[in-house]
Amino acid sequence: MKYVAFTAKVVGTLLLLMLLALVVMLFLFRYLEHGVKVIGPSPSGYRVAVLHDLGEQEDPGYGEQLVIHWRWAPLKNMWGTPIFRGYCGHPASLQWRTNTELELRCDTFKDVSEQRFRYDDVRITYVGEER
Repeated sequence: MKYVAFTAKVVGTLLLLMLLALVVMLFLFRYLEHGVKVIGPSPSGYRVAVLHDLGEQEDPGYGEQLVIHWRWAPLKNMWGTPIFRGYCGHPASLQWRTNTELELRCDTFKDVSEQRFRYDDVRITYVGEER
């Protein structure tokens, strides 16, 4: 009977480790495939804005995407609602004015396929030349 309980614990631990490894691999895949350019935590630290590269097959190909997610939900970075998609001329920067005001600053904006000015209670402003 002792061996059955021990075996169940070992199998449970192995399954948990495999799940953890899968989550880590998903994070690494996202950061390697779509390089993170700029990360901007909000002043309260509860939200995070992330500007990252898009892949070749995405719209626009090799462009950038801005996503806002809660700090405790980092997978939203992978599947979150895009706030901005397009080409953001370098250098790019994210600045939170307050917990509800975010500014994306780019040298130029080009081939913008998605641009939201509000997401939840956050107002987004874009600073730069549009082409």
